[in-house]
Amino acid sequence: MTFLAIISCFVAKNNDERGPKVSSLGVYQAEPRHDFYQSPTDVTVSIYVKGYGASPARENVKVVYHTHSVDVSLPALDNAAAKLFTLGPLAGAIAPGDCSERVLGTKLTLKKDEPGVQWPTLLSSGSGQSVKLSSLPASSSPTPASSSSGYKGATPSAPSASKPARKNWDAVVDAELEEDDTANDPNAGGDAALQKLFSGIYANADEDTKRAMIKSFTESGGTTLSTDWSQIGKAAPTMASGSKSPAAGSSSPVANRNISLETMKTDSLTRQVLTDSPTHSHLLSVGSSRVLALSADKDHIYAGCQGRDNEITVFCRRDFQPEYRLLGHEGSVLCLLVVPEKEWLISGSSAGDVRIWSTRTFEPLYIIHPCDDTSGDIFSLAWDDREGGTLYFGAQNTSIEWVNFGKDIRGTRPVVAPTAVKGNISNLLNGQGHEHHGHPPPSAPTPSQRSGRYKPSPFFDTPSTPGSPGSCTPAGRCTPSRSISCGKGANTPAAAATTGGDYFKRGGDVVEFEVDADSTLFYAHYGYVYALQMIARADGTRWLASGSGDSDVKVWECLPGGGLKLVREFVGLSGAVFSLAYRDSLLYGGLQGGEIDVWDLETGSRIRTIEAHSSDVLSLAVLRGDVYSGAGDGRIFRIDDAFNCTAALKAHDSTALAMAIVPADRDGAYDLVTAGNDSYVKIWRVRAHPSRLARSPEEHRDLQLPELTELSDDDGDTMLYALSKLVAIPTVSDEQHREPCRQGAHLLNKILGQLGAKSCLLSGDQGKNPLVLATFSGHKPTCDKPRRRVLFYGHYDVQPVGEKGWSSDPWHLTGKDGYLYGRGVTDNKGPIMAIACAAAALRQRRELDVDLVMLIEGEEEAGSRGFASAVRRHRQMIGDVDVILLSNSTWIDEEDPCVVYGMRGVVYANLSIESQRDDVHSGVEGGAVHEPMFDMVNLLSKLSDTGGLKVPGFYDSVRPESAEERALLESVATASGRRLRDLERVWREPSFSIANIRTSGSTQNKTVIPRRVTADISLRLVPDQDMSAVVDALTTYCRDEFERLQSPNHLDVKITHAASWWLAALENPYFKALENAVEDVWKRRPLKIREGGTVPTMSWLEKEFGVPCVHLPLGQASDAGHLANERMRLLNLTNGKKVFERYLVRLAEI
Repeated sequence: MTFLAIISCFVAKNNDERGPKVSSLGVYQAEPRHDFYQSPTDVTVSIYVKGYGASPARENVKVVYHTHSVDVSLPALDNAAAKLFTLGPLAGAIAPGDCSERVLGTKLTLKKDEPGVQWPTLLSSGSGQSVKLSSLPASSSPTPASSSSGYKGATPSAPSASKPARKNWDAVVDAELEEDDTANDPNAGGDAALQKLFSGIYANADEDTKRAMIKSFTESGGTTLSTDWSQIGKAAPTMASGSKSPAAGSSSPVANRNISLETMKTDSLTRQVLTDSPTHSHLLSVGSSRVLALSADKDHIYAGCQGRDNEITVFCRRDFQPEYRLLGHEGSVLCLLVVPEKEWLISGSSAGDVRIWSTRTFEPLYIIHPCDDTSGDIFSLAWDDREGGTLYFGAQNTSIEWVNFGKDIRGTRPVVAPTAVKGNISNLLNGQGHEHHGHPPPSAPTPSQRSGRYKPSPFFDTPSTPGSPGSCTPAGRCTPSRSISCGKGANTPAAAATTGGDYFKRGGDVVEFEVDADSTLFYAHYGYVYALQMIARADGTRWLASGSGDSDVKVWECLPGGGLKLVREFVGLSGAVFSLAYRDSLLYGGLQGGEIDVWDLETGSRIRTIEAHSSDVLSLAVLRGDVYSGAGDGRIFRIDDAFNCTAALKAHDSTALAMAIVPADRDGAYDLVTAGNDSYVKIWRVRAHPSRLARSPEEHRDLQLPELTELSDDDGDTMLYALSKLVAIPTVSDEQHREPCRQGAHLLNKILGQLGAKSCLLSGDQGKNPLVLATFSGHKPTCDKPRRRVLFYGHYDVQPVGEKGWSSDPWHLTGKDGYLYGRGVTDNKGPIMAIACAAAALRQRRELDVDLVMLIEGEEEAGSRGFASAVRRHRQMIGDVDVILLSNSTWIDEEDPCVVYGMRGVVYANLSIESQRDDVHSGVEGGAVHEPMFDMVNLLSKLSDTGGLKVPGFYDSVRPESAEERALLESVATASGRRLRDLERVWREPSFSIANIRTSGSTQNKTVIPRRVTADISLRLVPDQDMSAVVDALTTYCRDEFERLQSPNHLDVKITHAASWWLAALENPYFKALENAVEDVWKRRPLKIREGGTVPTMSWLEKEFGVPCVHLPLGQASDAGHLANERMRLLNLTNGKKVFERYLVRLAEI
C-alpha cells in the first residue's frame, strides 16, 4: 500500500480564467481518509487510499483541481466499485490552472493562491462532511488492476490524524495569540481603531517600551498592556479581573515544590518510595520567547525557542549568563542534539530545516533541507557515531531521513546566512551593543517568512506603515529590518561563492544541501515521528528506536554510513509516543495520556507499563539507574531501576516539555535541566543513585571471564567467578524482583556467550521473565554420523531469602570450610555453570562432539508460568534433540553419588467456601449463621482418613511394585540408613496434604466469624495415575460432598497447578551413559534414587520433544535448597562439572 502522489499547485492570479487540469496519479485506498500540514506557500495533503498502485489502475486515476476543491476519480477494482470523492471546500483558494504534478507515491501538495496566509483547517467549516463520496457504475470504469505493496508491505493505512493524537505543538504557541480566518488581515477580529492604535504604538516605540508591551501582554494572558518598563520589568503584571490564565501557561517561574505522590497514577506494580528530591538551583530566562527544546554539554545549555526570532539561546554553565543567540531558523526550534566528538549542535525546526552549529565558535556549518523539502516539522534527531557520523531526523511527513558526514556533502541549494550573536541578556533582548564585522547583517526572519505553523500576535505582528523597517505588506512582501549582528568570534559567513563545481554552494564555511531520496525512508510510520533514540549495542552495531503519533514504536538497525533495516516493532500502544529513552537494554516510551511503557530490546517483550502521569509524557531523561519523566501538567517523576517512583516535583506551571542531564562541576552531582512551554529554563541539582543490583546489563558488557586454562582441572576460577556474579543478582521470581530477574537473564546470556555458546534471550509470556537459549556446537563429525543434540533444562530464578538464620550475605558467594554459600548455589545456578564450563572446556580441547542446547527459564520456582507456550513459540530455534538432561535435586545422603530415575507428579488445588454475608461478630451472630469454617472443616474431613485419600478411584491405577524396584529401594535404604517403608511412601506411593487454611477476617481477632475460608491442598501422583482423571475426580468429589452438607454457602474448587509424574527407563542407553559418567569421576557406582517432589517441566519436556529425560543431582542432602544457608560442597561442584564432561563425551559414542 502506498499513497497519493505529490502534486504541486502553483500560484495563479486570475483563478477564474484558468480551466481545470486533469492528472493521472496513483491512489491506494477506497476510504478517503486524509491528513494535512502546511507552510507559508504550500498545503500538503495525505489522502490514504489503497489498491491502485499498479498499472493500469494507477494511470486511470483522475484528479481535477478547482479553486476551492479537488476531485479524485478512482477506477473500479476486483473488490470495489469505481468511486469519485471531492476534497473540499478547502479553507483557502488554490490555483488550478498553474498546477503541475510529480508522482512520488507520497502526498498531494497544494500551492496557496495567497502565500503567507495561515489556513486554520484544511476544509472550510461550512462544508459539512469533509469528504464527499459517491459511487459510479462499475461498467464505466477502466479495467481493474491488482494492488501494489509499498515499503516492505507496510505502508500507512490511516493518517496520523486517525490515531489517538499527534503532538500538539500548537499548544505550546502563545495561548493568547488568537488567529482569525480572515485571509487579508490575520489580525482582524478586535476593535479596529484600538487595534490600529496599539499597532502604531508598538511599531514606533523605543526598545524599553516594546519590552514592556511584550512582557505585560504575554504574562497577563493578553489582558494587560503597559508601556512602562520601569514598573513592568520588576514584577509580573496583574491579570485583569475575571480573566483566565493562558492555556499555555505563561506565569512567572514557580519555586521548587515537591508534590504528594497521591497525585501520581500508579499501577499495582509501581510503588511510591520517596528518597532525596531534586533541588532547584538556578532559573534562566529567554525573554519573551518560549522554550521548546533543550540540550546541554559540559560548558553550555542550549534552549531552542519559539518567538519572533526562533532563536537558540546559549547559556554559559559557569556563570549562567547568555553568551549567544543563534538565529536562522524560520520556524520554532523543536529539537536539539549535541554531538561532543564533532563539537556540533544540531537543531531542527517547524520550518522543516536542520542546522548544524559549531559549539566552539557558534558559527553555522550546515543547513540541511529534507528530501524535496516536504517534510513539515522536524521533531526528532539522533546521531550514529560510526563511519564519520550519520545524522537521522524524524519529520511530520512520517519519514526518517539521514545524512552521513563520512563522505562529501554535495547539493545545489543556495546559502542562507544564519547568525550567531554574543552579548548580555539586556543587549540580546533590545538588539543594542553589537558590532558588524564587515558584512551586511542578514534580516531576522519575519513572521511571514516562518513556517505555516506560526501563529501571529493580535498586534505585535501587525503590519505597520508600509515601507517602514521590518514591516510586512498585506501581500506578504517584507522589507529588511535591522538585524542583530554577529558578536566577537561569530562572524557572519561571506556572500555566497561557488566552489566545488556544480555540486554545492558555500557561504563562508556554511554548506547548504538537500537530502537525497536514497537517504529517506518514506512512511517509516503511520504518523508524525516525534521521537528518536540511538542505541549502542554490545556488538558494536547501532539500533535506532522511533516513536510516532500512530501509537507505534519501531526499532531499526542502522547500517554503517546510513540506512535503516527494521528489527522490531511494538504496535497498538495506548496512545501516541512522544518521547523515548534507553537504559540497560530497556527502552522507555512516554505515551499520550501519561503511561510509560518499558520494553526489553533483547527479548522484544514489554515488561512493564507504568501508569505514572495524568497527562502526556513529553520528555524522558536517563541518569544511571533512574529515568526522569516530564509531563504536560508540569510534573516530573523519577523512576528507579525497580520501577518505583522515588521523587516527584512540580517543576513548571505549564508543560514539562524538555529535559537534559549533564554532570555538575563538583561533588559527583548532576544538573537536571528542564523547560516548560514558557520563557524559563530551570536547573535542578540531582544525584546519581547506584543500582540496587550488583550489575546492570550494560555493565555486563564489560564483564570478562578468566580464560579457560589448561583443560578441565584448572578452570575453577572461571566457573566460580561466573557463579559469584550470578548469585549476586536476586533473581526471585515474583513481581517485586521482575527487574533483577531480567538483569540476571542478561548476565547469564553474556556469560554463556563468553564461554563460546551462541546465546540469546527468548521472550516469555507477557509479564513473565525471559528465557536464555544457548547452544555449544560440537565439532564436525569425521564420518557421516550426525551429531547428537542434548537439551539441558535449568532455571536461574531462586527462592526468597526471608528465612532467618543466614550466617552470610545470601547474595554474595561465600566460601567456608570447603562449602560455597549463597542463594541459588545448588538450586540451580551452580549446576548451570558446571555444565556450561564443561562444554566450554571440551570445545577448547576439541573434544565436544555433540551439540549442547541449554534452555534456562526464570519462572520455575513460581510453577514455570508461561514456559510451555514460550517453548512452543520458539520451538524452531531450539530444534530437535536426542535426550533431555536435568540437574535439579540432591543426593539422598552426604557421601553417595546418585542418579534420579523417577519423580512424583503433583496437583495443587484451592478450595474456597464463602457466604453471602460480611464478617460478623460471634457474640452477636454466633449460632444464627451457617459458618463457612464449619463447612471447610467438614469438607476436608471427608477428603482423607487414616487409610489415605477418599476420592473414589484415586489408587486404582497405581503401578504395583516390581521385584527389581524393591531391590533398588532396599539398596538405597541400606546405603543411606533410611527406612524402606519411608522410601516407599515418599517415592512410589501417592499422598494428600493440606498446606494451609486462611480466613477473610483478622487472624488476631478471636470474635470474628469469617465470611470466606480457603484451603490449599496438594496431591502427589505416581505411575500410572492419570493427571486429568485425578483432577476431574477430585473436583467432582468435593462438590458432591459439599452438596450433601446442604449449606447456603458457596464452594469454589480451583486447580492452580498440575504436573505429571516422571519415570526413566533404566535400560535406556542415555541413562546408562549417565551412570557410567558418574562412575568415571567418583569411582563408584551411583545409587539409583527417586524423588518425592516434582519438577513440573520434566514430563512435559519429554512429551513435547518425544525423547527421554535423564536427571543428574550434584549436591548433597544437606545443601538446604530453599532454606537459610543454602550451600554446595566445592568438591561436588567441580566433580559435577567433570561428570558433565564425561557424559557429553559418552553421548557421542552412542
